[in-house]
Amino acid sequence: MTLDTLFLAITATIYLYLGTYHQDQRGIRIVGSEWAAYRKNTALLIPGPKVARIILDDIKKALGGDSQAREKAALDTAGLENKGSV
Repeated sequence: MTLDTLFLAITATIYLYLGTYHQDQRGIRIVGSEWAAYRKNTALLIPGPKVARIILDDIKKALGGDSQAREKAALDTAGLENKGSV
């Protein structure tokens, strides 16, 4: 890596981090408490363990790993079929 490329990578990283931080602060100022609640569940740039757990839970639900979600979907589908036949 040349010095020019290294300087560009460092500068771009700092610029993106500062821009993301600014956007986060702006969201708090404009949106308020909803943004603050959103911040509690998300990381600024790198997902932490809490976010990783939420992502894994969502993947399990999407793949059918959650039996309650499957039962609810089956009931919803049955309810839609009954409504359509009337």
